[in-house]
Amino acid sequence: MENIKEEKIIVAGHKNPDTDAVVSAIAYAELKKSLGYKNIKPIIQGELNNETKFVLEKFNIPTPELKTEVEDEKVILVDHFEKAQAINNANEENIIEIIDHHKIGDIKTSKPIFSLTMPLGSTATIIYLLYKHYNIKMSDSIKGILLSAIISDTVILKSPTTTEKDKEIVEEIAKELNLDYKEFGKEQFEKKADFSNKTKEEILQSDMKVYEFGDKKIAIVQVEVPDTNMILKEKEEYLEKMRELMDKNSYYAYIFLVTDIIREGSELLIVSDNLEEFEKIYNIDLKDGSAFIEGFMSRKKQAVPPLEEYFSK
Repeated sequence: MENIKEEKIIVAGHKNPDTDAVVSAIAYAELKKSLGYKNIKPIIQGELNNETKFVLEKFNIPTPELKTEVEDEKVILVDHFEKAQAINNANEENIIEIIDHHKIGDIKTSKPIFSLTMPLGSTATIIYLLYKHYNIKMSDSIKGILLSAIISDTVILKSPTTTEKDKEIVEEIAKELNLDYKEFGKEQFEKKADFSNKTKEEILQSDMKVYEFGDKKIAIVQVEVPDTNMILKEKEEYLEKMRELMDKNSYYAYIFLVTDIIREGSELLIVSDNLEEFEKIYNIDLKDGSAFIEGFMSRKKQAVPPLEEYFSK
């Protein structure tokens, strides 16, 4: 590890990348370059969604290389701590750092590494704090994409995952860039909710994460929209496709969170052979496979923990 700054390193967000994963990889790679890492680059594991494309174009940041397998590089993981979400061939030997704002998952390493997890609204918030910690100057482009990632993951600071530190940083960057973050956030989410060029399968896998609870794998996908009817008008078709994907991948359940950023709640579409369990888990009455929960905005804080509690019994 003495010559780690000379080695080839990739910074990788999770599979099915969202804005926070992509931005965190880019911004952290830039930070490491400033700290003397000579051969480091960010990568993405899948196609960018419309929101992320909009963010990178707005702040003149090139799209990272698409890469789905570790070759002879070392790996820094950002915005995930789960093996199922990590790049293929990431293992105990080649993972050298993890930066994340989720729970500590099932990734193991063969030796001590630098691992930083913080209960904040986004991984981008942590990256911003690391720039400040190392006293590294940020370009306006890096500030802009970090702002966008925090806005994205906290749903314009409305998500229950939002902390005072997230708010403080958003306001600080917005002031420095002379941006109205609320108006910018609305524009950003309009791009995020543009599904006109995507199939239902692409939408259901665009921000999908697979969680393992013992021997059960549960897929959870979330989209944020200004009106849930954008999805619910074709609910039966979505449920049919969810069932198909669940059976194909041997998932125990497939959960689709359609989060309404105006009403500040989510319609939960659930497919499983054991739907009564999920009614109990979320204290809901599923009608035709779905139910609306007011105030339900976060996959990380509201969708996953009840599943962990139930399936760990």
